Amino acid sequence: MGYNKGKLGFIMGSNAFNISGLDTLTGKAVDTDCGEAHVRVSDDIVLLSRHGERGNIPPHMINHRANILAFQMLGVKQILSFTSVGSLNLELEPMHILMPDDYINLGRIWTYFDVKIKHIVPGLDLGFREQIYKRIKSLPIKLKFNGIYIQTRGPRLETKAEIQMFKNFGDVVGMTMASEATLAAELGLSYANISIVDNYCNGLTERPLTIQTMKGNQEKNSENVEQIVKNLIPVEK
Repeated sequence: MGYNKGKLGFIMGSNAFNISGLDTLTGKAVDTDCGEAHVRVSDDIVLLSRHGERGNIPPHMINHRANILAFQMLGVKQILSFTSVGSLNLELEPMHILMPDDYINLGRIWTYFDVKIKHIVPGLDLGFREQIYKRIKSLPIKLKFNGIYIQTRGPRLETKAEIQMFKNFGDVVGMTMASEATLAAELGLSYANISIVDNYCNGLTERPLTIQTMKGNQEKNSENVEQIVKNLIPVEK
């Protein structure tokens, strides 16, 4: 499946509107059956900031159902998300980028099927993921292709004891990707993820984890995100 078929959807964090190439899109409110979603659009792209236009929606309060449904309503077939994560693996250092091939959800399991019985097989679109990888693998970034994303609920970070358990099962920890991927699968949308490593998880190293360190690395990593986005747009027809 090529990512140039139809509009390409981007889900990003609070820095979404500062990235060259995405900063001139037109704002649009989409009224869905699950609530309102705010996006920015062009002929080829639909961009959504999961934390809202003002970056003030905490991870556990994001309306994932409205967000993913808005993509479908706007004709998006494929979604590429960017997430900020902590590393569970000493070899996966801050400033690295991971393209996970699977995930574990330890938080809320979002669904569109609250009132009827319908099952899906969750997962990421590995074909779409591979095509994105082929377009960005030559960039001067530290990129790892395979790994497991573990989602926790938030808004707090994980305890040291939790990290000691998680590191036996995954590579990175975040608070949003698994929810988005599952809902996309329920709607038949392709979904792939780029996880930006901003820090080692709590207790993984002797150096204490601080919020200041996380935010500082997020700002540095914005350059890597911009390189990736510029390599993927404009979408070829």
